[in-house]
Amino acid sequence: MHIPQEMLTGPICPVTATVAGITLAAAAGWAYKRRIDSIIDASKEVSGDELRKTVYSAIKQGTLKFLGVTAIIFVLQALNFPIWHGISGHFIGGVLAAAILGIPGGIISMATVLAIQAFCLGDGGIDALGANILNMGIVGAGVGGLIRLGLNKLGLNNLVSTGIAAFCGLVLAVLTLDAELAICGKGTMDVFKHLMFAHLPLAVIEAFIAAGLYALLTRDLRQPSLRFSVATASVIVVIAGVLLLFPGKSELPDGLEWTDEECKLTATDANTGETTSEEATPVKATQQL
Repeated sequence: MHIPQEMLTGPICPVTATVAGITLAAAAGWAYKRRIDSIIDASKEVSGDELRKTVYSAIKQGTLKFLGVTAIIFVLQALNFPIWHGISGHFIGGVLAAAILGIPGGIISMATVLAIQAFCLGDGGIDALGANILNMGIVGAGVGGLIRLGLNKLGLNNLVSTGIAAFCGLVLAVLTLDAELAICGKGTMDVFKHLMFAHLPLAVIEAFIAAGLYALLTRDLRQPSLRFSVATASVIVVIAGVLLLFPGKSELPDGLEWTDEECKLTATDANTGETTSEEATPVKATQQL
């Protein structure tokens, strides 16, 4: 559900970029405070060389955990698998990141993945990066993480709350995407139906994957050493193997691409096949006349 270049028009791109930037700055401050508090708590009963070792260990553990979770989500998002009706999808991972790294860390992790995808892989438009971070990072990881915390307070265990929150986070991200399209004048009931038709099955799959990976990774990444265990390494190797052995499965359109094809969200030049903005289409049509 990475929004491509030119799909969003008007002021929505700079507005979402501003919202994403402010939220990321707040998340960075929140994450920094959490890390300082954890270091202070861990170093209360030590001093001297032991204090330095404790601080270094806490910083190292936090860094390795962030890099490990971010790398896993990056790899998982590269794996598109068929869902139904000729539509593919991939794991988003926002709630999983928030569950392991905390809500601010989860938002920053998702933003890191999305930025690398946009700038290095062309997955998601650069102009739409703010919207993608808002949808999958702030809403998916942030709001999804808050839902998970709320479910935990209601007495649900971590696995169940992670699965339900992952489902809710993805659905809310799709609703946010629909709202952004509506602001651009493209949000019809037909678009909404197509988006939900394509993404509701993916949300169910997201819930099971998030809960399963949470059960696996928390036994590894929260150990004192925070080194990748054989289980975690196996997950990455298996995913990489599937990507190499079954590349054709990713050729199916994902939910947003399928919705674009069905509802014509992005205008296309009939002669060149290149994507054009809605504003440019009438001008070209006039010139042809």
